Amino acid sequence: MDAAFSLLGITILVVCYCIVWIYQFVQLMLLTNEDFPGKYDKCLWTAAFILAFVLAPIAFMAWKNAYLAMARTQRQRSDKS
Repeated sequence: MDAAFSLLGITILVVCYCIVWIYQFVQLMLLTNEDFPGKYDKCLWTAAFILAFVLAPIAFMAWKNAYLAMARTQRQRSDKS
């Protein structure tokens, strides 16, 4: 009985992680090239999602929140000027 619950728990975690991975990958694809600071950043993030599939969604979430918030603040400052 414990093995069945353990297997079910692992399956639920894997499915949840796959959903997060897909959601973050779609978010990456929806960003334009101008949303990235470097010329090849979108390609590098795509490669990271494929090669480092375990860590990439978590790193992308952190980068996306920090970088896009900073970019939004800079646009607001330039609009006020």
